Amino acid sequence: MEYFLTEQQIRFFRTSGFFKSSHLLDTDSINELKAKISEMYKNPTLPFRKNDKGEVFRIDNLINRDKIFKDLFTSSIILDPLESLLGPNIEYAVNRQNNVNLNRGCDQEPRLHRDVLQWSRAAITVIVYLEESTVENGCTSIIPGTQYFPCVATKKNCFMDEHAIFQDILDQTVPIPMKAGGILFMDGLVMHTVGKNHTNSTRLSMFAAYHSVDEISGNIEDKYKLLVRGENLRIGNFEY
Repeated sequence: MEYFLTEQQIRFFRTSGFFKSSHLLDTDSINELKAKISEMYKNPTLPFRKNDKGEVFRIDNLINRDKIFKDLFTSSIILDPLESLLGPNIEYAVNRQNNVNLNRGCDQEPRLHRDVLQWSRAAITVIVYLEESTVENGCTSIIPGTQYFPCVATKKNCFMDEHAIFQDILDQTVPIPMKAGGILFMDGLVMHTVGKNHTNSTRLSMFAAYHSVDEISGNIEDKYKLLVRGENLRIGNFEY
C-alpha cells in the first residue's frame, strides 16, 4: 500500500505547518511497540531523561535500540508522506528527536518552541501516538503558520517566551488531538508544545526527525544521519 500525499494535502502542510495522517498503525503493531517500550522503562539504559522526581520519562536513541523501531521509522506509512514533502532522498536525524516519551503529569511543563533554528536546514518532525492523545491528557498543541515567522534563535531550541516578537500570538495555540496509532507530520519550524497531562495515566508517543539529503555537503559518512530512502546525492565542486 502507498501513502503518498495529494496536492491538496501537501498544500495544507505547507500552509499550516502540520498534517494528520489519515492512516493509523494497526492494533497489533501498537501492542508490540508498547510491550517493547514497557520493557525499556522497567530497565532503562542511557541515554534517557528524568523528571524532577527522578523518574525516567524519555528514552533516547530509539532507532538504534531495537529492530521494531527501525522498521517503523523506515516504513512506507511514514516515508511515503515524507517523500511527498521532502523529495525522494531522505535522511533520519539520529541526533534530533529519536525518542519515546511517557508524558505523565509530572514529566515536563508545556513551552512553545521550534525543533530547528532556521529555514535553510529545516526538518520534519514525526510523532507516532501509541495512546490516545486528548486535551485532557496533554495532546500536542501548535500555532499554525508560525513556520513562516522570523528566525531569531541563538540556542539549541527557539522558545517563544524568550522573544518579544512572538508575544502577541501566544494565545493562538490550537490543540491537535490524535487517536492511538495516529501519525502527525510537523514542520520543524512551526511553534508547538506538549500539553499538560491532567490525568493519572500516560500519553505514550514516539518522536523522529527527517530532512532531505544535503546534496551540497561533501560529508557522506556521518553517524548522526541515516539514509532511509533514495541515495546520498552530492552535487558540487568537491575536488578542492
